[in-house]
Amino acid sequence: MLHKFEKVLITLIIFLIPTQLAFHFWPNWAFIFGIRIDYLAPTIYLTDILIFVFLVLNLKIILKFKKYIFFLSLFAFVNIYFSISPFASFFKWLHIFEYIFFAICLYHKKINFNILYYSAVFFSLIGIFQFLLGHTLNGIFYFLGERTFDINIPGIALVEIWGRDFLRAYSTFPHPNALAGFLGICLILLFKDFKNKLGFWIIALGFILTFSLSAFLALAIALVFRKHSSKIFWIILVVSLLLPFVASKLLGFNFPENIRERLELVTFLRHSTGLNTFVLYSRFLQPVHNIFLLVFSELGIVGLGLFAFYFHRFFNKFPAIFIFILVTGFTDHYWLTSHQNLLLLSLISATLYQWKKV
Repeated sequence: MLHKFEKVLITLIIFLIPTQLAFHFWPNWAFIFGIRIDYLAPTIYLTDILIFVFLVLNLKIILKFKKYIFFLSLFAFVNIYFSISPFASFFKWLHIFEYIFFAICLYHKKINFNILYYSAVFFSLIGIFQFLLGHTLNGIFYFLGERTFDINIPGIALVEIWGRDFLRAYSTFPHPNALAGFLGICLILLFKDFKNKLGFWIIALGFILTFSLSAFLALAIALVFRKHSSKIFWIILVVSLLLPFVASKLLGFNFPENIRERLELVTFLRHSTGLNTFVLYSRFLQPVHNIFLLVFSELGIVGLGLFAFYFHRFFNKFPAIFIFILVTGFTDHYWLTSHQNLLLLSLISATLYQWKKV
């Protein structure tokens, strides 16, 4: 009976990875200049509750890794202690441990990846209809975390086609780019098994309607250069670390506004400020759009080394996925800041051995 319950629980968690239904707490330290900052707010997601139950059922598995958990906890304690916002760092670290424990427990389970396929199809359809209607679907989709907005809301991501504005597909993600990251990995994972099925083309359409240029470029590079994944890793890592030294000079060129904003964010880079605290330095009230610089800024050289080792050690087994995350992570931060994308990384980390190289 318990085994069946756990199987249903895993199925629910995987299917609901794209949801962002959550309860946000708003303590004083989650505000900057009186503005509520989502990145700083302690948040309990629906998937957090389901994962917590799953972890309780598999506590013995987690305890087998107590030596590694101890050293990671020690590093987290030091990072929180010296953080410029200890509470913001503490609650982010709680989620990091959740993702790690979730991956550890999933590693010992047999995963039905058809669930990820059905999830990607379902949430792609939400994004497709948002594009067609010019607004979110609302109603019952609120309980999947869909926010309410339309093309007339300031700050919403739009695309101009033949002189007319269209809403880029959000589905239930915080931004179309984050949805593109999720669907891009799903396309890579599912391509061999589902390329002749209708669902695959629905996912592909949902991916296209995000109009995420970085994701489009990443997918093309991942499919063409997957045999050179290690070289691409080192190139992107080195270029990322060099960006702070050249960002101010690059701002002298006439780049599009979105690229200029990303370069300006690099100029706010600090060293080891504490996990989840970059936004406190940024006038844009958002993290730097580069996963390596974000880790370096918030966790220092030690954290960057651990992250680079983990990332290369695990994800390089799947070159196309590895490159896709590298390229999108070079120009965006959602792989480290979006709950949905982090859960997807946990799922992939846990189940690498079940997949052949793509």
